[in-house]
Amino acid sequence: MENTPEQHTENTTYESPKETLFSSGTFVIGLIVIGLFVTLITWSVSFAALFFGAVGTMLSVASCSLDHKNLRFQIKREVSFNDENWAYFAIRAVAGAVFGTATALLAVSDFAHTHWATIAVLAIFGAYVLDTLLFKRSCSKD
Repeated sequence: MENTPEQHTENTTYESPKETLFSSGTFVIGLIVIGLFVTLITWSVSFAALFFGAVGTMLSVASCSLDHKNLRFQIKREVSFNDENWAYFAIRAVAGAVFGTATALLAVSDFAHTHWATIAVLAIFGAYVLDTLLFKRSCSKD
């Protein structure tokens, strides 16, 4: 009999990594460009409205919960991606800045002679209400 060395073969299966929206570089670059563009336009109108609009959105998120299961792009997932959750939070803050600025613009006709506190209250209120109406679909108080 011939002496043949044993061949050891390994069957390795590679699992493909879970895909997320952030796997696409185009999506990430698009988010950055849109966020910067919207922030620049909102900032040119009123920095106070931009800032307090984002604060209004953060208050809306905090009134529901700050756990990661409610901060996401998709409702059900096998794996939770913390980076994606915080990006979703940042997108909501940018949307709140826009909503807050829009509310202040609709309510106040002359920004130059309006006290900053008035703009701040209007921006917080507008961002809070619109964020609650648009994004609170996953908030459940079980």
